[in-house]
Amino acid sequence: MVLMDPKLTRLAELIEKRYELELEIAHLVGRAATMNNVGEAIAALVFDLQLEPAAAQKGYDGQFRSGALAGHKVNIQWYARLEGSLDVNPNALPDSYLVMTGPTPDASSSKE
Repeated sequence: MVLMDPKLTRLAELIEKRYELELEIAHLVGRAATMNNVGEAIAALVFDLQLEPAAAQKGYDGQFRSGALAGHKVNIQWYARLEGSLDVNPNALPDSYLVMTGPTPDASSSKE
């Protein structure tokens, strides 16, 4: 008889919960629950954006529907941490970038 490590059992439970949450998030955003797709959905709701139907549109993710930037194409990026870099394609520049970041990484910890 093989005994299951309690950590492995708990990890399996958490993975199952994560999968269920990702399915629910995907249903809400209408795309896979990746960080990019979720960031685009948040930005669209907060900034009144019309997202492109194809998630892989070259250079931009959508357009502003209202306000001073109405009609401007925007590239949306969401980073878990403030790393000081921006993913830019010089061959397909949008009118604007909308960048959301998490906190600056803790310099005392190099564990990822």
